[in-house]
Amino acid sequence: NLAESPKMAKEVTKSEKKKKEESKCGTFISRLFRGSSVSTITCLSCKNISEREEPFMDLSLTIEKGQSLHWSLSHFFSVERLDGANKYHCPNCSQLTEADKNSQFSSLPPILTIHLKRFSYDQLKRKVLHHVDFPLSLNLADFFVGGQEHVDYELFGVIFHEGSFSSCGHYVAIIRQGLVENVKYDRKGEKDVGERDRKEGEEEGRGGKEGEEKGKEKEKDNEGEEKKRKEWLYFDDEEVSYVGEEKVASLLSPTTTSSKTAYLLFY
Repeated sequence: NLAESPKMAKEVTKSEKKKKEESKCGTFISRLFRGSSVSTITCLSCKNISEREEPFMDLSLTIEKGQSLHWSLSHFFSVERLDGANKYHCPNCSQLTEADKNSQFSSLPPILTIHLKRFSYDQLKRKVLHHVDFPLSLNLADFFVGGQEHVDYELFGVIFHEGSFSSCGHYVAIIRQGLVENVKYDRKGEKDVGERDRKEGEEEGRGGKEGEEKGKEKEKDNEGEEKKRKEWLYFDDEEVSYVGEEKVASLLSPTTTSSKTAYLLFY
């Protein structure tokens, strides 16, 4: 029907536009969180090696009592023997054979998300209450193809599950604020703080030079305070508050007896 053609064309255009927007969103998320690893399988019969690149958006790590995040990463990247019912079909041998499988990072994302397997589904669903020792600075050189020397991340966020059971509980989070190198505007964002103080000095008859000195001192104090604080924010539903380094250290301590346990780590 020719009368419906413009309408159909319009619908197609809308659909294409929506797909493009979704594609852009996906690309943005991928740029932030997507990394990749190289999976290598070595046939134990003919020594043939096959490789495959596998993308990831986060890492899901097994946790054990008394073990650290580094142990969990080592466990994740350890060599797996494919045998028994899990034998590998070697394309070179054209049959099922025993093989070794392992993987390493081939590229890393700007933001590394680590999911700790906090809930177990053996016979009954339960919460794994073990606290994990994880560092503020994380080096991944040991798990990278070629063993690069400088593969460092800084912890900037943690989501905690509070409670002793898997069927209920409460989630809270801490986020590390970035350092503000140049504090130049007041809270209204209207003008330079130093300029404001210099102007106030002149208006009060103290002389422009004195006002200028005061402005410079205030700017210096503000910058020093921002660098020194490196504060963390604590999120509990609609309540947001500042927490100091001692509170953060207490939350992250592997020796704490609290049921508030780390669930997601953001580096």
